[in-house]
Amino acid sequence: MPANITLKRGESIPFSFEIQALTSREDQICSYYAEGLKPLQITFKEPEIRVEAGKTRRVFGNVRAPFFALEKEYKGWIIVKCSPIVKIEGASVVNLSFKIPFIVTVTGEGALKSFVWIISSITIVIFLIWKSLKRIKTFLSFRKKLRKHKKFKEKLQILN
Repeated sequence: MPANITLKRGESIPFSFEIQALTSREDQICSYYAEGLKPLQITFKEPEIRVEAGKTRRVFGNVRAPFFALEKEYKGWIIVKCSPIVKIEGASVVNLSFKIPFIVTVTGEGALKSFVWIISSITIVIFLIWKSLKRIKTFLSFRKKLRKHKKFKEKLQILN
């Protein structure tokens, strides 16, 4: 059950929690999502799971702090909703939902790495653009010289 996770900007960390159907007589189908944790990115290995009656299942997820996330403590929830898998006509089905507190502390230590990576990527892109522009300039210059040469040849033919 996640409680406190600490990670650096640009870093991602796996987490897990357990869903129990120990007292249930029916299998449960459970879905889950994160709430109140923006801009953190919470993903799950599976969008929903089936928990057999009398058993438990572990849910695996991943939390990622983008490099632009503020250095602070984010407090939110993992919302879990479960419904029994039954086929009873004319009866109501009790759906269960519960909130798991989820606290993620983002530190700024990873920001420099992310910043350096972005700057180096931008530098590479600028270099590639500069090289391409240089090649285009060389090509245009060659084309211009070729045209002058063709015109010169035409003038020579006219004179001859």
